[in-house]
Amino acid sequence: MMHVTLAALVANDFKISDWLLAIFTLMLVIVAYMQYKFAQRQDKHFRANERAWILADLTWGNEPRVLEGTMRLGITSEFPVTELAVELTCRNVGKSPAWITNVRSQGMVCKTMQDLVPNKNQLRAHGTMRTLGPEEESSRRFHISGDGTIPKGCYISLYVLVEYRDVFTRPRETRLSYFYDPQMPQHLQLHEELRERNRNT
Repeated sequence: MMHVTLAALVANDFKISDWLLAIFTLMLVIVAYMQYKFAQRQDKHFRANERAWILADLTWGNEPRVLEGTMRLGITSEFPVTELAVELTCRNVGKSPAWITNVRSQGMVCKTMQDLVPNKNQLRAHGTMRTLGPEEESSRRFHISGDGTIPKGCYISLYVLVEYRDVFTRPRETRLSYFYDPQMPQHLQLHEELRERNRNT
């Protein structure tokens, strides 16, 4: 005959209570984590809907203007350059203001262009543009230079970076990649296949 003491019953009861408490605590942790992830998704969705979105286009503006000349480096050194006068138009298609903090550009004479984003310190800075409210747009003209003249069969690749921040103070970018082909001088052509060089973040 088995004798169960009071102490053994109490100890066994404590073990069961500990397990139940541990399971209950684990369930609370799981519920809290699920609530946190749900709130995170809601916040992300809210920010995506309410943030500013800058779309941009690069055109000739009033007329095509291409200048070929030389640039002096130091006292005696000179090298040829091709300079294009272009017009950048930025539109805020989002639901809150966009503060454009800088516009940068790079021109490069080439036969083919890889889908690589240049480092910012390789770009020429053109300064800010005015703040854009929802559904507002603004344009400005500036020059993009490429080293050298344009040999036959080549073109100038034009890369423009628009840096801005939204109402959530998060830095954003709009990248544009166009090219100028002397055989088709009336329009600047978009490098549609270069996904990384044409991207909004």
